[in-house]
Amino acid sequence: LWLEANPPRFIDRNQNESITLRQLRHPLLVWQQKHEQGTSVVPIDVQIQSYIRVVAITGPNTGGKTVTLKTFGLAALMAKAGLFVPAREPVELPWFEQILADIGDEQSIEQSLSTFSGHIRRISRIIEAITTPKEELQLDRLKVGGSQEFQVGRLKVLREQPDNLGQKATLREQPDNLGQKATLREQPDNLGQKATLREQPANLEEPWPKGHATRTTPRASLVLLDEVGAGTDPAEGSALAIALLKYLANTTQLTIATTHYGELKALKYQDERFENASVEFDDQTLSPTYRLLWGIPGRSNALSIARRLGLNPSVVDQAQTLLGGASEDVNEVIAGLEAQRRTQETKAQQANQLLQQAESLHQELSERAKLLQERERELKLSQERSVQDAIAQAKKEIAQVIRQLQQGSQTAQNAQKATNALKEIAQRQIPAAPPPKPKPGFRPKVGDRIRIPRLNQTAEIISAADNGELTVRFGLMKMTVALADVESLDGQKPENVVKTTSKPAPAPTPVSPPATAVRTSKNTIDIRGSRVANAEIDIDQAISKAIEFGVLWIIHGKGTGRLRQGVHAFLEQHPLVERFKLAEQSEGGTGVTVAYLK
Repeated sequence: LWLEANPPRFIDRNQNESITLRQLRHPLLVWQQKHEQGTSVVPIDVQIQSYIRVVAITGPNTGGKTVTLKTFGLAALMAKAGLFVPAREPVELPWFEQILADIGDEQSIEQSLSTFSGHIRRISRIIEAITTPKEELQLDRLKVGGSQEFQVGRLKVLREQPDNLGQKATLREQPDNLGQKATLREQPDNLGQKATLREQPANLEEPWPKGHATRTTPRASLVLLDEVGAGTDPAEGSALAIALLKYLANTTQLTIATTHYGELKALKYQDERFENASVEFDDQTLSPTYRLLWGIPGRSNALSIARRLGLNPSVVDQAQTLLGGASEDVNEVIAGLEAQRRTQETKAQQANQLLQQAESLHQELSERAKLLQERERELKLSQERSVQDAIAQAKKEIAQVIRQLQQGSQTAQNAQKATNALKEIAQRQIPAAPPPKPKPGFRPKVGDRIRIPRLNQTAEIISAADNGELTVRFGLMKMTVALADVESLDGQKPENVVKTTSKPAPAPTPVSPPATAVRTSKNTIDIRGSRVANAEIDIDQAISKAIEFGVLWIIHGKGTGRLRQGVHAFLEQHPLVERFKLAEQSEGGTGVTVAYLK
């Protein structure tokens, strides 16, 4: 848990799969941070495309180049050993058959080895290892001098040696020469001529056995070289380093090398199999940041580091003068590239934050939309249940009215009461449909044919009154209708209401009967068979009683029309009547007049 590692996935670089190790950390540094209160670990990001064979890491001393080599090599070893790798998912890297390294200084006074000769001898053994047939080489781990975390094993070979006398082989414990650790060696017992195999540790200073066949295809090897070509003349060292890296590009799967030679930085622009990387250096604090940057060659910053470490300023200034302006110009270009990269990384981080915020907002909106849809569905279900309950209740009330009719005397008055009860139920239980939107643009004129929807009749306009009413004729009948109650034959409503010109009309009162007025026995009067004089008295009394309803239905019948005309004349002069009209066809048509009260 403290390592925060993840399982690796082995990839095939021949299938265009890239090496991906994000936020990779060295396990020992993580241990120091977690358990020894060490400084925080700066992780590195490794992204190597499938066609890259050599990575040249440049940058200042003490910048983290060697630690980068060790961290990547240890990650490859941990993956091969079945361990989790301390990096973020996904952890993707190939299976390296061999992991060979030249890290540290191999100079030895006892063996008369200089720094350069020690590096060359180890590089020679690395080249032989990658060209040695697999059957003749058993690679456990390669010891690299001076590196504690890489001193985990030795290169061992199996050599075939005959016994002397054919004796039975025995096991004898003898110390090896490299680690003083006891090992088991198989030695002949001189009893027979049968060849046996003896396991011996390979002496790193001993030449490799001769006679090995040369490999025709490169092995899937990882080679790590620290300060390649160092320890000799810079011109010769850089030439040797270039030749070595080009050779390794053809014979290994991946080589990672650190260097200070500027000539190696140009290999990327000559061969696409090469890539540059660098460790970042802060020009403001004159100290490394230990971040690994890809695609940009680094600067050694030797003079800046020397100045920071306290070297005499006059010496540093003299060195700067001797270095010349060309190198300074190159450093300025590289510094500009690094600044641009930092700017792009900052923008990329900001864009990533905005993307995360957008994704979070999108998720929140999606959840809200889903919640609203769920609420809408529940509301519809609730409304449907309410409608079903209302319909069921209405059916019960209708059935009750029908039973009362069936049980009582079948008179006209009882039928009228039943009709009124059913209408009241309908008005209470069923919501009124919104009226259709009228079509504007119709201006009625004398002689035009119009339609009266409430009578379901067509009529001819005889005259237009000044109070917004029309006198129309259909058949042998003439009547006065409100302008709002007519429409053209194609369904258009009148555009303007005719206004009076004699004197200004008083402001119309907004009181009007509701479109869903309920007809009951209390606001209905039947005067059929009465004389006009008697009917006027009955109507006046009925108006007084129906004033709270705002509307009065007057049943006068059709007959000759004289009673209807008398009723209309009385209503025109009555002070409590706002207006009146013939009833709808379903309510009696021309045999019933509806009076709207003030």
